[in-house]
Amino acid sequence: MTRTKVWLISGVTQQIAWWTFLVSSLFAGGVTWLGGRAGQPLVPEDEFTVYHGSYQPLNGATVSKAYETSLEINTDIGSPTADVVRTVSLSSFVILLIASVVLAALLRRPVPSAGAVVVPLVAATIVAVALPGGRWGAGLDNTWSMVVVLAAVALHLLWTHILRTRFQQATATATT
Repeated sequence: MTRTKVWLISGVTQQIAWWTFLVSSLFAGGVTWLGGRAGQPLVPEDEFTVYHGSYQPLNGATVSKAYETSLEINTDIGSPTADVVRTVSLSSFVILLIASVVLAALLRRPVPSAGAVVVPLVAATIVAVALPGGRWGAGLDNTWSMVVVLAAVALHLLWTHILRTRFQQATATATT
C-alpha cells in the first residue's frame, strides 16, 4: 500500500473516530468513562450523610457521601444503553489516538508529527473538561460548554487541515 493511501485511510479513520467520540460523549452526558457519572461530580470521602436508597440493609445508616453515590450507581443506575455509549466513546477515543500516531509516523517531521498526536488529545481533553458530568466536569453552564466544545472542534479541524496541507507539500517535494 502506498504512503498516500495509508495517509488517506488514517485521515478518514481519524475523522470518523473524532466525530464518533464527540457525539457519543455528548449523548453520554460527558466523558463518563474517566470516572464519575453524567450530571454528578465525584464526591469527597469526608462528607457523611444518612443513606436512604434501594439497598435495604443500609437504609438509615450513616455513610460517607462517596459510598452513598457508589451504592446509587451500582444499585439504581446501570442502563445497558449508557454502557454501550460509554464503550463507543472510549473505543473511538482509542481509535482516534491510533490513527493520529499513524499520521504522525507518515509525516516524518518532528513538530507536525508531535502535533498530529497532541492536538487530537488536547481537543478530546477540552471536550472532557467542558461537558457536564464525567470526572473533570468544569461546572460550566450549557452555553459555555457549547462554546468550549465548539472551540475544541475548531482546533481539531484546523489542525487536520494544516496536517493535510503539510503532507501534500511533503509528498510533492518527495516526488520532484
